[in-house]
Amino acid sequence: MKTLYHVAQARSFDPTAAHYAPPGWEGEGFIHCCWADQLSGVLARYFRGEANLLLLTLDAPALAGWLKEEDSTGRGEAFPHCYGVIPRSAVLQCQPLATDDEGRLLSEGS
Repeated sequence: MKTLYHVAQARSFDPTAAHYAPPGWEGEGFIHCCWADQLSGVLARYFRGEANLLLLTLDAPALAGWLKEEDSTGRGEAFPHCYGVIPRSAVLQCQPLATDDEGRLLSEGS
């Protein structure tokens, strides 16, 4: 099984809430996710130099009914989109992360 991720702003994730949805998801209609092999590209394109991020590892089978792979960027690469809120029970792990100006992960304490 491939590992499914979502990068969240720390301020928008409440670990005690019954579900998670990033700000504005209703307007877009889905929650952006990525597979493990897509994570470095996502971080480099959208999260360069960002701090206060969380990496949510998600239970893909638990979300299977809401996941749809789509090429929303027009680059010929399909990304998983979750067409519903993410139940807290589907968040397997939540870890802080930060990126440098190139979008590479910074180690803790950097």
